[in-house]
Amino acid sequence: MYSFASHPMTASVNDEPLYGRHLHTAPHISRPYKDELLALQPQHESSKACLDLLTKHSTDPLQPIVFHKHMAKQAPLLSLAAHAASATTASNSTSTPHKDILTKHKHIILLRDPLKVIQSWSAAVAKGSVPTTTLEEIGLADLVSLHSTLSNTGAWGGNNVAVVDSHDLINDAEATLTAIMEKFQLPFDAAMLKWKSGPKQYDGCWASSWYEGVHASTGWSPASKALPSTYAKVDPILLPLYKTCLPLYTLLRSYSIVHPAAKYTDVTQLQEDPRNEKSLYFVGSAGSPGALYPRDLASMVPYDSAVQGGDGVWEGVRIYRNKIFKFERHLKRLFDSAHALNFKNQHTPEEVKDAVFRTLAANNIRDGGHIRLTLTRGIKCTSSMNPKFNVYGTTLIVAAEFKATQGRTTYDNVKGVKLISSSGRRNGPDLVDSKIHHNNLINNIIPKIQANNAGAADALMLGIDGFVSETNACNVFCVRDGVLCTPHADYCLPGITRESVLLIGRELGMEVKEGRFSLVEFMTADEVFTTGTMGELTPVYEIDGRTIADGKGAGPVTKRLQEVYKDCPEREGWSTPIPEFV
Repeated sequence: MYSFASHPMTASVNDEPLYGRHLHTAPHISRPYKDELLALQPQHESSKACLDLLTKHSTDPLQPIVFHKHMAKQAPLLSLAAHAASATTASNSTSTPHKDILTKHKHIILLRDPLKVIQSWSAAVAKGSVPTTTLEEIGLADLVSLHSTLSNTGAWGGNNVAVVDSHDLINDAEATLTAIMEKFQLPFDAAMLKWKSGPKQYDGCWASSWYEGVHASTGWSPASKALPSTYAKVDPILLPLYKTCLPLYTLLRSYSIVHPAAKYTDVTQLQEDPRNEKSLYFVGSAGSPGALYPRDLASMVPYDSAVQGGDGVWEGVRIYRNKIFKFERHLKRLFDSAHALNFKNQHTPEEVKDAVFRTLAANNIRDGGHIRLTLTRGIKCTSSMNPKFNVYGTTLIVAAEFKATQGRTTYDNVKGVKLISSSGRRNGPDLVDSKIHHNNLINNIIPKIQANNAGAADALMLGIDGFVSETNACNVFCVRDGVLCTPHADYCLPGITRESVLLIGRELGMEVKEGRFSLVEFMTADEVFTTGTMGELTPVYEIDGRTIADGKGAGPVTKRLQEVYKDCPEREGWSTPIPEFV
């Protein structure tokens, strides 16, 4: 409110002009300043008077902004939802107060950490300023309803509503206020960052009860971001109310104009396929039906084993032409890994399939998709690495996306990629057996960082004895004198795509050899390519600065294998049909 009052284009500011009407229609609500407020707001006796006040425009072209501050719990007085449909009907050209508020006014929904709100309200209860702390008083449910009305009804598609978190204002007021003004096509002015200390003539009569802190301030400043000097305890009595408020706050926070994703004006900066911005993900514990969550609302429990120690197993699965490729094979490996890690009270294969189909249907993915299946040991009852504290059963996460086999998050299967050799070694079965497809991927991530820093696609990893094992993300093959060669699986995950390529090679009459191959043998090979579910078969044109053959991408053997592999999803028994979606 003070920021807009400081803007040179603001004609007037009104502090909660509906407050009097709110108290008038709810006589059971007590406030120490109630009589004074009702006297100062004569419009409280009439809904029409309130609407007339809210829709009164400035007549000064140099100061067109009229700013009204409200509390969310006062919004139902306007009955906007009831008027939304008629207000946006094309045939209804008659101007009404409700229509003006819905279609012409600009709305800012200001959020605050609900725990801080509850604690602040409870402090006011202790002082006698208000009688109790309730969901109705906090107003988050009304904010959600108001946001739904403003953003989901009508042809404007939410362009007249901005959600702002107070944390963002405190953290970077200039950027946040600029984002608000840009959304509403109004100029930001640096005057919005400062104001004089003390009470303001437009403050409500309740200011002495609530505005002590802001009266001491002189504007937004870097000091606003300082860590608090005191830390408040949480009264256990308040926890049920906080549990109710938090999901509402989290929902609204996801719409914030300075949400972490909001700074990317081009969604492809975050999502290579813009459809993934609206993805739904499945999360559920064993024995529960689970649920589908929007990507920006899905979260992990701090006591889940995946968080506590990377204690989980996973699979990456491809979707081709209404089929899930090698689904049964991936499921077997998932459950083999879970069995090796001695998971208890886990999901069944049928439950995993059901969750996958639900997720694919929700996102309407039938082709060109990728699924990340994760099964963790589940939620612990306390922080510990000890599996005996996993008492709730496994956690299943299904993340499905539209993802091309060739793109920014995969590889270039035509021109190929370059690799470097990693300084780290691939772990053998005497350490963490790579046959367990586990979530503890630090041994893969560090080489990937090295590859990123070197401008390479991936890093080639050696086993403890110095022979080539695989890359940080894929199995690897080379062709030497017509022989299709790949490292034995002692130090690598024997991938499902690797398995398919070995089979195809033998079908084509190629000599196939699994064995020990040095880095030099790969550098001097006729062809090199990697294999993986996400990227399929990717030619390699360089390793540690050494060009592979002519360095022009896929060689003849790689191309032939790629041609056959692309039709493998159609082979009998190699894929699982996706059910029809309704």
